[in-house]
Amino acid sequence: MGLACCHSLSCVEARPRPDAGCWLRPEIAACHSADPFALGPCQRLARLSGLPEWVTPQEHQFIRPGGQGQFGKSFSGIRYEEHGFEGGPYLGFPTSHDVYGDGSIVVVPAPGHTPGGVIIFVTLAIGTRYAFVGDLVWQLEGITLREERPWITRRGSDSDAEGNRENLLRMIALKERLPESIIVPAHDMRPFAEMPALNSGKQ
Repeated sequence: MGLACCHSLSCVEARPRPDAGCWLRPEIAACHSADPFALGPCQRLARLSGLPEWVTPQEHQFIRPGGQGQFGKSFSGIRYEEHGFEGGPYLGFPTSHDVYGDGSIVVVPAPGHTPGGVIIFVTLAIGTRYAFVGDLVWQLEGITLREERPWITRRGSDSDAEGNRENLLRMIALKERLPESIIVPAHDMRPFAEMPALNSGKQ
């Protein structure tokens, strides 16, 4: 099993290629750590299944006991595995981590909402590309209308508002350059409704 997850709303299966034959790395990727009082499906799945959850070193520090996030107790029972960004630029982001080495799942750094936040790009074999952006924006209009989240929420929940703004501008530019890309904010159900079911045969 391989899952790319986005905060507290949903997980999407992303088989690297139909001819791959099997999952290469049974792990979980999350855009950032979820609310400690309402564990997202990624954290629940990691806890129940024993699958490791990928995190950046910065995000791992954030959620450790005593870290800025103070999430350690709520996230107990989850096995974390740190990853870096050894790859080159990807779609306007300076570095990347290509999970399978084939471009099907690519993780890019997107610190701002949390120190180790990421954006996960999932490209299906049919060419459809999803960008799971977590809490970079809450609604698609944050991208299409170039609108940040409300000031009071940015002030209270972002670790680096300027960093979040920089990544928002990258995603706005990407959507303008590649309008067929499907942007998936963590709290907007509309993009999730367009996704094929896992058993639909669309890969």
